[in-house]
Amino acid sequence: VGGGSTELVVGRGGRPVLTASLPLGALTVCRRWLGADPIARHRVRAARRFIAGALRARAGAVERFGFTAAVGTGGSIQRLARIAAALKGAPTEDVHGHFLDTKALDAVVERLVHARTQAERLALPGMDPDRADTLLGGALIFQALAHLLRLDGWRVSMTALRTGLLVDTHRRAVG
Repeated sequence: VGGGSTELVVGRGGRPVLTASLPLGALTVCRRWLGADPIARHRVRAARRFIAGALRARAGAVERFGFTAAVGTGGSIQRLARIAAALKGAPTEDVHGHFLDTKALDAVVERLVHARTQAERLALPGMDPDRADTLLGGALIFQALAHLLRLDGWRVSMTALRTGLLVDTHRRAVG
């Protein structure tokens, strides 16, 4: 989940067997529904409905292919994992490889939803000031995917799409 898009990839043997890119990201959700301060609850409900509708068909395709693990990349999932850790009093620095279970994700999302103003979001433990205005959008996307795919949770990766593209390009170049 990035700022302007969400990428879904199912892999087998190190190769993608299903890829989908949706023009739905943390920034697009926030700009369309969650840009006001304070954020009205009916806008959050509208964003959730739209996100679920936008993801439903793609999530169905992912389920048909099947998968054994869900890995989340990008700044939103990393920050969500840091907030979840901070709420438990755990270290927040290194979340690479951390398993963010759906129950903990739901708890963080609810905290974000109830923190209706920018100031309230900034006061959340583990919040990064650079993410306070967009994190709810990314959080709602991760939460919707977790529920649509019936995930136990997300494995957090500190690498992202650009890193994967660089590694793939390097592998192709050197054989």
